[in-house]
Amino acid sequence: MDSPTIRDEVRLAMNEKFGKPLVLNVESGAIYRWVLKRERGPSLYITLDAPELPALVHLLISDPLPDEVNPISAALARTWDEAAVLLDRIMAQWKRGSAEERGAGKREHGFA
Repeated sequence: MDSPTIRDEVRLAMNEKFGKPLVLNVESGAIYRWVLKRERGPSLYITLDAPELPALVHLLISDPLPDEVNPISAALARTWDEAAVLLDRIMAQWKRGSAEERGAGKREHGFA
């Protein structure tokens, strides 16, 4: 049996943090999309694509918050340490959006 790829490991970690994703099967494999609902305000969308590159984590982050300079950004990771940083940043961006909608302050983290 093949050992899990970094892409597999990150997908499983994202399932634990964010719940079950929507799955789109394409010729080269599966693309995963998580919809991270906020208490108030628009949801944050995270897509794990590029199944043809199993040794690479390629994430598209779509954040329709009105203050986002770059509402769509991309992030890459090749190691678990790099991926863990990305997951922490996504978590902070998700929580920040909910806090800002309640008037709790400006962005400190994110992918802009």
